[in-house]
Amino acid sequence: QLACPLDLGCHSVAEEDLRHMEIEAHSVQANKREQLKLRLNNYKKDLEGSRREFRRLKTELSQGAARGELLDGAQSGSPGAAPSDQRSRLLASTDKLQTTTTRVRDANRIAYETEQIGADILVNLDEQGKKLRDVRDGVQETDSNISRARRLITVMSRRAVTNKIILGLIILVLLAVIGLIVYYKLIKPKIQ
Repeated sequence: QLACPLDLGCHSVAEEDLRHMEIEAHSVQANKREQLKLRLNNYKKDLEGSRREFRRLKTELSQGAARGELLDGAQSGSPGAAPSDQRSRLLASTDKLQTTTTRVRDANRIAYETEQIGADILVNLDEQGKKLRDVRDGVQETDSNISRARRLITVMSRRAVTNKIILGLIILVLLAVIGLIVYYKLIKPKIQ
């Protein structure tokens, strides 16, 4: 019925799980790290209490068995049999140890899942950072193109204004020439 032999094997498994959880707790985000450390300390206290209770019961069991062998070994039915009170406390202690071990493993699983979620988030953030850098580069290139187009439009508008001025001057010169031609051909001969 017992999942652990009557030694400290379950305790060492639980201690190893706690050590793994401590290592993983260091790689978790700071705000979750404190919660995990608090849980770990609670698990350690539970484990230590379970270990003390286990040792006490084991000692009582061995002392009770020795006493039983000396005093009434034949009455108990088998040498080394523990009183039912001690056996039930030992079973309760073992159950508590199993519960603590299960809680430690669950916490270890949660820490691992949290670490995986954190890793996925970091990958997503890296991808988004790359996309943002690409967008920034595209915006800078577009800005550069807009600046070039603005300069080109400015140059073209200046040329258009210059061309209009030149065209206006040409028109004035042609009008002056036409005016001189009309004056010399039509008006001046009539005056003489």
